[in-house]
Amino acid sequence: VTLEERTEELAAGADDVSDDRRKELRESLGFGVDNLNDNVRQQLRIPPDVEGVIVSEVDQGSRAHRQGLRRGDVIVQIQNQAITSDEEFYSAINSLRSQNQDVVLMRINRQGQTMFVALEL
Repeated sequence: VTLEERTEELAAGADDVSDDRRKELRESLGFGVDNLNDNVRQQLRIPPDVEGVIVSEVDQGSRAHRQGLRRGDVIVQIQNQAITSDEEFYSAINSLRSQNQDVVLMRINRQGQTMFVALEL
């Protein structure tokens, strides 16, 4: 895994990822994300200072599952850049794929603990 600064292409990303493209990305990644809201924060006891997107589902047996990603994890960064919405998440993944990146490094908050998950794209 090579860590790099976020490029302008990644920052700009594909700002408007279509619903079809989101579905395609979700299926190929083996997991989906949603925006954090007050209800989810309360149910999962996520502190208000944790920002990111919540992993809403992980396909059993997928690469994401084998790499340790779990439902309820909060993805706070991708490639060392903060992620605060599902749109930012899917745009970043879409941009990395368009740049022929093989792996994405995600910083995860799981019940107050920070971990990193590297996932093959």
